[in-house]
Amino acid sequence: MIRNFFNLLWSVIDVLLFTLGIIFLVYGAFLLDKVIGFFALGIALIVLGVLTELANSKGGE
Repeated sequence: MIRNFFNLLWSVIDVLLFTLGIIFLVYGAFLLDKVIGFFALGIALIVLGVLTELANSKGGE
């Protein structure tokens, strides 16, 4: 029971830290320049889309 709790907590923290990392990278890119920020935002959205598809395909198996 405790092991399941820590596994769930670890997965939530993992997703939270990954998302916060992408947010701060895109924010820093916007601070440098608006064009760089939009490129970083586009790349971040593509990466998140691919990861979402991979997580969805693994969960459906």
